[in-house]
Amino acid sequence: MWQAVAKREVAAGVAWLSVLNLFFGLLILVVWDGCNFSTVNRERLYETCLAQPEAVEEHPFGPDLTVFKVAQKVFVIATAHGDLTVNVKCDPEVAETLRGTYGSVRAMSVWPKHWNWVDVSAGEVADTELEQWVEDSYDLVVDKLPQVHKLRLQGEVRSLLNPMMDQLDPPHESMR
Repeated sequence: MWQAVAKREVAAGVAWLSVLNLFFGLLILVVWDGCNFSTVNRERLYETCLAQPEAVEEHPFGPDLTVFKVAQKVFVIATAHGDLTVNVKCDPEVAETLRGTYGSVRAMSVWPKHWNWVDVSAGEVADTELEQWVEDSYDLVVDKLPQVHKLRLQGEVRSLLNPMMDQLDPPHESMR
């Protein structure tokens, strides 16, 4: 008799463990799905944008959108409140590739060939990648500027890079 009771208790315990396993498995899935793996916040994004030579921050479309420009040309548009979304300029082939790779990257409705809309709050895009897209957007805009502006800005970039390059490979005595 006690053996039948023990078997029944073991079976009930196994069933109960299965229910707990399912519950905690679903709980982990829900929590995991809600995680945002991107640590880029507005402040970090703005710092990246403003770190570009002669970049300025403006609000020409009202307080809800922040626009970053160089030589009066837009290179990034970001939401100023709520979920962080960003518009960046891309090479058309790169833009298409990114849209096919990330669900959180879509064509910007106004200039779909060159501009991508990125839902940063989705957490799908790595921080370093987003920062690279900002820098690429800046470079694409600078490349289209009149020669005078372009050469000045590229000179500023070179002057920023020269100290780093000297540390990596100091010039030989014979070259000084």
